[in-house]
Amino acid sequence: MLFSLACGRYCYIYDFGSRSKMCGVPRAMFLGMQFIKWSVAYLWFGSDEPELVPNRVLVRGKNLVPFWENEVIPHKIEKDTKQKIRYFSSFAKELGVRSVNLHGVYGKLSDIDGCKELHVKMVREWLELLETAHESKLDFASWMTSCGFALYDSESTVEQLTETQRWIASVTSSKAQNNPN
Repeated sequence: MLFSLACGRYCYIYDFGSRSKMCGVPRAMFLGMQFIKWSVAYLWFGSDEPELVPNRVLVRGKNLVPFWENEVIPHKIEKDTKQKIRYFSSFAKELGVRSVNLHGVYGKLSDIDGCKELHVKMVREWLELLETAHESKLDFASWMTSCGFALYDSESTVEQLTETQRWIASVTSSKAQNNPN
């Protein structure tokens, strides 16, 4: 994944697991993925181009960047792990990459859980998309939304996340009704 990110490709983390009761988004999206995205940018660009490192990442309304920068990176991440991440920075810089294109995708799986034919159809559609365009140039957002998935945006308000959850529920419910087992 680090090499793909260093090449400027879009990488997606999918999570259909447990949800935060507050915002309906998996913790892996609103905390874990945000930390990974920020820390990769910090370790790749922080010393040479600090303007490329987000100075604000909100999690439950709190900016966690100072905590990550002062406590987590220096004291909790092992030196060899940081070296492994930094290794790919030369590829990113050489290729002119200016951001970490890591995105979270989540959806309400329970409405289509067990619909094997639907899952097979969704994977087949995705594979067909891969055949028609190079994955770094392809925008999967329209395909994902047609499947009832949502891209996580850390800037979303609770109201926006609630509305997204309603939308996901309506899309996946209609897909499940149209695809009985």
